Amino acid sequence: MAVIVRKMLTGDSFSQAIASFDPPWADRPQLWRQSLSRILSYDSIVLAILRPDRPSADSFLLIDGQSQGRPDGWHGFKVNNNPLVQHAINRGIYQAEDPDNSLLPGHVLSAALPACLNLRSYWWLAIARKDRPYDPYEQFLITSLLRHIVARFDATTEPQFCRILLDSEQDILHADVIMCLRLTQHQEMPAQIKGDLFPVIQQRWKKLADHQYHHLFINLLGQPTWVRFRPGCADQGHQRHWYLELRTLDTADPPALGMVEDPRVALALGYLSDHYQRAPALADVAQYVQTSPFHFHRMFTRQAGISPKHFLLRNQLLHAKHQLLSTRAPIGDIARHCGFASHGHFTATFNRMVGLSPSDYRERN
Repeated sequence: MAVIVRKMLTGDSFSQAIASFDPPWADRPQLWRQSLSRILSYDSIVLAILRPDRPSADSFLLIDGQSQGRPDGWHGFKVNNNPLVQHAINRGIYQAEDPDNSLLPGHVLSAALPACLNLRSYWWLAIARKDRPYDPYEQFLITSLLRHIVARFDATTEPQFCRILLDSEQDILHADVIMCLRLTQHQEMPAQIKGDLFPVIQQRWKKLADHQYHHLFINLLGQPTWVRFRPGCADQGHQRHWYLELRTLDTADPPALGMVEDPRVALALGYLSDHYQRAPALADVAQYVQTSPFHFHRMFTRQAGISPKHFLLRNQLLHAKHQLLSTRAPIGDIARHCGFASHGHFTATFNRMVGLSPSDYRERN
């Protein structure tokens, strides 16, 4: 089997298989199983961010191949002296048979890398199978995969951009390098994220499904900020964690709005942010919040300081600007993806609102 794996994963095929794991911190377990099966065989896998000084079941980002409920007690009582964890932290990688059959029965390969230094935490990836141990090449694959996970999370891909993972209590579980630096300078930021951001989320969305992205615009530390977030769950029946992306807003972007007076306006803000690609009509949004179009328009404009139409348009342009800078997708494709009727309509609107054509904006930034 190992010979087959080596043959399959030579050259570009190895990098493609590893790259298929992005983003790994909130994906569904079945997607992991499909991707990982291209690399090597396994019966169970766990991905976690461990804080030995504060063990918690929230630390688990992925559990695949395990029964529900088993990790809670294991993590709370055994993380500090479990050899699978401690030897991996000390050596980088460790292989053994799980002696008490507690979490990963069989031959276990355990790898660890430092995470957020000011939180004294570690990324931990463990994989197990019952029939045979992992050979040195497979150990190399696992360490490469974990390094890829850490690098993709910590990489600064854009200016004024950062990523955060929060536990179920909305406390910081992990942050990328840039955010770790910001946290040392702004120690009040975790409390503001927890106290200001999540009440807004609860007001704008009645229900949130795991692994689905949502968007909102809010002031954090006095800075207008675009928050792209999605809740995730290690597996069914386990506690929810939160993945957040933070980007700084410009004056032409959607306004930063916190709690609003009327819950119908709050729901409309969430609805417009989620459905910018469909460009819903005023009547559709009014129907969603169960009010007349005339009354909804007046109510929304008074509380948001901007009309529903212009709030939607700024959403569309914000996403278009982001795609122009972060991808090389054709401008026509970006126009359709962001809800514009045609390439020409998008270009004319972009010119009028931004002051540059989409192609000039892409080249100058």
